[in-house]
Order: sequence, then C-alpha cells, then structure tokens
Amino acid sequence: MDPVVVALWPSFFGVVLALISERNRQRKALLGVLTCLVTDRRLVFVADRPGGIEFRWVWFPDLPEPRVRDHADGTGTVDFHPTLSEWLRDQKFRAQPSAYPMLPELMAVRDAARVADLIARNARRTPAVG
Repeated sequence: MDPVVVALWPSFFGVVLALISERNRQRKALLGVLTCLVTDRRLVFVADRPGGIEFRWVWFPDLPEPRVRDHADGTGTVDFHPTLSEWLRDQKFRAQPSAYPMLPELMAVRDAARVADLIARNARRTPAVG
C-alpha cells in the first residue's frame, strides 16, 4: 500500500471522530434546556437557556418521514433521520455542514408511534409553506 495513503488514515479517522463527538456534545447540551411541542402544522422547539428563551420550528412538509424507536418503558423516540442514500442525495439542501445533519428528535415520548403517525398524516395535509 502507498505510504501516503497509510499516513492519511489516522487523520481521516481523527476528523470522523471529532465530528461525531461534536454532534454528541451539541445534542447533550440541548437535552437539558429543550422542550418540543407538536402542533397540527409544525414542530416547535423551545430552548430555555440562562441567556434567554429561543424558539425555532420546522414545518411538517419540510421533514422526512418520521421513524419510531420504541423503548421498553412505554416511551419512544421519534426521529427524522434519513437513510444513508437519502442523506447523500439531499446534501445540497442542508443548512449545516454536510458531515453531520442535526435533524429534530423527539425523545421519551409517550405513545411515540401515534405521535409519528399524526405528524406523517398532517404533513400530507399541510400545504408547503413558503
């Protein structure tokens, strides 16, 4: 194998590890201050930080199909993470760096399958907002 290629492998894995750890750091920082609200047209995220309250929202038509991970305690996680092929195809529309998309994730939701179904059903009925 080419010595240059062998020398670049540690750098490549270092970059990948740094991106993964940064995404996890951002996610953990949001967990303690973030509240998620589901309306009939959008997901609203409220971050209550010491510097003030911040509101952000995502319209249902802008989200991919919701996916549900069921937990054993009666709760679940609803996320909108695309498959690898969907993610690669859609990179030109991402606002954040393409290496780690931050998509909404509703965690510890009671009856997560029902919430995901309501989001998917309303996304089809809600016209695109623009």
